[in-house]
Amino acid sequence: MGFFAPQYANGICVPGWDFHFLTTDDEYGGHVLELTLQHATVQIDDLTALSVALPNAASFLRAESDE
Repeated sequence: MGFFAPQYANGICVPGWDFHFLTTDDEYGGHVLELTLQHATVQIDDLTALSVALPNAASFLRAESDE
C-alpha cells in the first residue's frame, strides 16, 4: 500500500510517495525500501482523510522516542 502526500504535509507525514507492505499472515510489515516489478496491477483511491489508531497499551504510552 502506498500513500502520496504533498510537500506542505512535511512534518505530519513523508512528502511524496511512501510505500508499505504487510505479509500474507499479517504478522509483519514495514516500509518498502526498494522494489523491482516485471508486471503489476495498480489501483488508486483518491482519499481525502486517513484515520490512525494507536495502541493503548502501557508499554506504548510510556515509550520514549529518539525524535
